[in-house]
Amino acid sequence: MNQVSTDKRKLIENELNPDESLRWCAEPDPIQHAKKGIPLSLKGLIFTAFAAFWMFAAAGFNMPFSSGARSGLFPLFALPFILAGLFMLLAPLWNYMKAKKTVYAVSTKRAVIFEGIFNISIRSFKGKDLMGGE
Repeated sequence: MNQVSTDKRKLIENELNPDESLRWCAEPDPIQHAKKGIPLSLKGLIFTAFAAFWMFAAAGFNMPFSSGARSGLFPLFALPFILAGLFMLLAPLWNYMKAKKTVYAVSTKRAVIFEGIFNISIRSFKGKDLMGGE
């Protein structure tokens, strides 16, 4: 965990109620979170390669197991799979970007998580939520 930057500290302090004070805050290491996306990225590489092969073979390019030119929109059915594979390939980048905007805070009354890539969502956990609802 890294120390929190000034702008993130202000974000935390703006979220706190007047009757609570900040006890601890930190942000995750983006590199460590990016590394967690590598297995999905490797699967995405295989997924994208297969979908691209399917698309080119269906379009009739000279590839193994291809029976010549074909017409129609059949090759375009591979496009969503290529896009999904590219999304998986970028998993380390998404994890890195999300970790860069994430911050954890503990106040006298609750724990708060600020996270998101394009917009920040705030989740708050009060004492009874942390203790299993007792």
